[in-house]
Amino acid sequence: MKQLIFFLIGTVALFAYTGCNKDDDDAGTKNEFVINGTTYDLAKGFIQDYGANGNGSFDFDVTLTSEGVNYSDAQGIFSGMGEFIYLDLNSSLATGLVAGTYNFSSDRNAFTLVDGSIGTDYDLATLTGEDFSVIGGTVEVELVGNETRLSWSLSISNGTTVTGEFQGILRSI
Repeated sequence: MKQLIFFLIGTVALFAYTGCNKDDDDAGTKNEFVINGTTYDLAKGFIQDYGANGNGSFDFDVTLTSEGVNYSDAQGIFSGMGEFIYLDLNSSLATGLVAGTYNFSSDRNAFTLVDGSIGTDYDLATLTGEDFSVIGGTVEVELVGNETRLSWSLSISNGTTVTGEFQGILRSI
């Protein structure tokens, strides 16, 4: 009888543990983007402060990359091969991005996205691969502790939409 009770307790505990892990995995941010039905992973995030725009907004460029793309502090350039998303965001604070919705615009005002590009299978040495300009859309910014969470739906120059999300520490370059 004791063996049956221990077996039942173990079985219930195993199902409870497995169920919690699945829920935890589903709830997390996926560092990826989807274009034309293909999903690409993102591994790194960078932010560059370009300062004041002269109208009370502040220019911050965010670049998200796959594992194969690296940044050289010594040379001040990206290198390697892989995927990237570049977003030119304009904040209302000089100290960094502010939580909120950044809408595509041709004017540099607070909470605007004025430029961007998406690269897939891109070789930064030869500048070859697929590269699309952002022509519309929105980026949601959330601040989660010391991490930045970005999610987006962007119209790009090939007539499709790119969706995705990234959460992590944006390395200042």
